[in-house]
Amino acid sequence: MKHSKNKLSIYKRYLNIARRIREESCFKSTILSMIGAVIFSLFLLSVPILILVNLLIFTKLQLFITILLVFLISVWPFLFFFAYYKLLSQYHDKIKKMELKYVYWSESAVSAFILLTFSIAVAIMILGGI
Repeated sequence: MKHSKNKLSIYKRYLNIARRIREESCFKSTILSMIGAVIFSLFLLSVPILILVNLLIFTKLQLFITILLVFLISVWPFLFFFAYYKLLSQYHDKIKKMELKYVYWSESAVSAFILLTFSIAVAIMILGGI
């Protein structure tokens, strides 16, 4: 029973921190942080993904390159939410003082799991021709 209380307290911390972030942030800073995080994370991953897509087209190493693409796609939410919360904390001093790791890890993990599921389905369709 102690273990389930610990999980419940982590979830309550997540909800409390997420509520406080929503209260402190305004629409303009949220949009600016989100646009900056998308540009930053896509910029970091664009070159490796473009190289891997070209290698996928021109080589016979489809399985290995597809696994690397799935990995890069599932890493993207972690980069996005890292940049998002760093930029959001730059706009608001009260958010900078909060401990954002619960919100960061939970939102990144859920997003990465969803993208991983879709990318595995696409990888199976790509590799179906092998």
